[in-house]
Amino acid sequence: MKVFISYKFRGADTKELRKNIEHVNTILTKEGHTPFNFFGDVENWEKKEYLPGEVMRKAFENIKESDALVALLENPEPSEGMLLEIGYALALKKKVIILQQKNIIQPSLTSLATKVIPFQSIQDLDTIIGSDL
Repeated sequence: MKVFISYKFRGADTKELRKNIEHVNTILTKEGHTPFNFFGDVENWEKKEYLPGEVMRKAFENIKESDALVALLENPEPSEGMLLEIGYALALKKKVIILQQKNIIQPSLTSLATKVIPFQSIQDLDTIIGSDL
């Protein structure tokens, strides 16, 4: 299954974000999925200056081609981009799976999910995420 990975980018520690996305990528790949994330696959892990509309157009193209969206929810600050990506995926009737760090509460996002997978630390996902997303 092709999986689009959504996450909060603006204001995030890019080194920590990269480490966590790579971890999720590895798990999804091991489970037989084909993950896509904009930061790694389009920007090659370097912050580049795109106009917001350009980023969303590229994200929407990839969401449309995906079977599911996995949102990494590990930042307490809301993300407009993540909410737009989730809304678009739902409009296309895609599965929306939220990986929710247990201390992060964002009911506006989690209430939209097809499935919510809570985790304490990113390493917990090794045994939680399965091939049956």
